[in-house]
Amino acid sequence: GTSPTSSDRGNPSALPYCTDTTCGDGGTCRETDTGYTCMCPSLRTGQHCETAWFTPVLLANITSSIVKLTHQQRTMGKTLRDNADKTAQKVSEFLESLAARIESSME
Repeated sequence: GTSPTSSDRGNPSALPYCTDTTCGDGGTCRETDTGYTCMCPSLRTGQHCETAWFTPVLLANITSSIVKLTHQQRTMGKTLRDNADKTAQKVSEFLESLAARIESSME
């Protein structure tokens, strides 16, 4: 928040830091050593709680980010499954080769 100059602190004629209208949109004004700060309710932000968190643009950006993350997770999941399948195939081939060598050495 902002405040009158520090020399106003303790001056009985200085305006109060917090009034009923200092913080808007349901915010609560709290005096501090240097002035005041607005404690905004959820979904509000800004020096005086004047900004809504969920504007249509922000909501669109959040939705877009969720869609991108979901796509990335699906892609990563497919890549992990493909890599696991390739690894399992290589292990299987190695074990078959090892078993063949053991059998031939026992003949």
